[in-house]
Amino acid sequence: MSTRYLGERFDLHTGGVDNIFPHHEDEIAQSEGAFGHPSVRHWVHGQHLLADGIKMAKSARNTLTLDEMSELGLDPLAFRYECLLTHYRSRMDFSLGALRQSAEALDHLRQRVRRWAQLTDEKADRMRRERWIAEIREALADDLNLPEAIAVVQRCATDPTTPERTKLEVTLEADAVFGLDLAGVASEHTKAPREVLASVDEHRAARASRDWPRADLVRASFDGYRVEDHRDDQTIVSRADRRTGARDRSTISSAKELPDRRHEPTARSWSVALVTRDDADALERCVSATVRFLPRDAELLVLDAGSMPAAQDRLAYLAAGDRRIVAHFADRDFGEGASRNALLRVSRGRHLLQLDASIELVDDLFTVLAEALADSPVGLAGPFGLRTDDLKHFDEVTSGEADAIQGYCVAARRDVLVEVGFDPRYRFYRNLDIAVSFAVRERGYGAVATGVDCVRRHPHTIWESLSEDERLRRSRKNFDRMYRRFHGALAPTRGS
Repeated sequence: MSTRYLGERFDLHTGGVDNIFPHHEDEIAQSEGAFGHPSVRHWVHGQHLLADGIKMAKSARNTLTLDEMSELGLDPLAFRYECLLTHYRSRMDFSLGALRQSAEALDHLRQRVRRWAQLTDEKADRMRRERWIAEIREALADDLNLPEAIAVVQRCATDPTTPERTKLEVTLEADAVFGLDLAGVASEHTKAPREVLASVDEHRAARASRDWPRADLVRASFDGYRVEDHRDDQTIVSRADRRTGARDRSTISSAKELPDRRHEPTARSWSVALVTRDDADALERCVSATVRFLPRDAELLVLDAGSMPAAQDRLAYLAAGDRRIVAHFADRDFGEGASRNALLRVSRGRHLLQLDASIELVDDLFTVLAEALADSPVGLAGPFGLRTDDLKHFDEVTSGEADAIQGYCVAARRDVLVEVGFDPRYRFYRNLDIAVSFAVRERGYGAVATGVDCVRRHPHTIWESLSEDERLRRSRKNFDRMYRRFHGALAPTRGS
């Protein structure tokens, strides 16, 4: 494929470090054997792309598509900017928080370019221009050091002795390598439709005559463009789709952005931890039923794992109606394990109830679970237990001792869960509860099934939405991880 489009000889061949052997070594052998001469002058291998410390991959469900970026109101070029900040030989740890910072930095750079292009009449300084360009070329020649090249452009942009016209020329020349389409940004005001430019002129005239109502009225006719007023009746015209908008609500991109209270003294009798995504009706049913029986000094912690705006609005409405409900909004789905860790991180209850939106409380479950957990050897309690002899076949039990408690509704003392935590590699919910149950067992605690009469279990939205093949694929990955970890530790915890 490469020789078809690039010929028998070309300069650069890129790829990930995992392609060096055997893929690229095979490609060298094949191409040189076929042509009798080297085809590639330089092989450039990039380090892995991580997402919150884990290799980004479809199988890990921690990818982000361009369409998903756009739904979040982020320009995909912000990701290109973020990539420019990491040397290709270094691992890049992607997060939505870092992407938002890159989007804001790109927006700031674009605004500089607009100002230089639209408000500057001075001439360029040729000598200073060549000095800055030389520094950029030196960085690029140093093993393609793009982070340093970006830093040179930023130093040029803020240098008080460099004329703004020079800054514009330097930045646009550097962008021939960066690929951020800053030339398009610089020409936005000249490429705007005539109707928009006529409205901008009318807006300027209204401001000059101090007719503020007319100036504000004209502003509504800019149609996809933004106009910002500056001194001396000057304006900067920009395409609205190239501006980074304000967030509708505060969101987190990592559990680490939440305060860590795991080792603080308890301040509540219960913390209820609920992870939800998109099914607003199930969320409201679960929350409304839970608060009916929630102790007055308890808290209901809800993490929205990247829902669409309508579902987030429903959660915000529910939280506004009861001070015991604390809502946290994530930019995306962290995965089940990491999401559970996020809520464990902020919990303040002596007991912690992990809940799924498919569960509806119909009676006082809290008293039943508290009584079960008062027995110190008991580490986990919940309505739906599991028993197994081989970690492959499981029978559900709703009373008595169990090997595991299903994660739809499971309670523990907070200090026990702090000891164990939730493995963030479990991105899908299936089998995470078994892994947690057996980790608790390793620390000498047992599990008890109790309280089934206090709950009603509805279909699990995520599970029902998946095809049979997808259910098997996601469950199998977690099962294999759980089985490898715990199959040798299986031992009875109940009487025969």
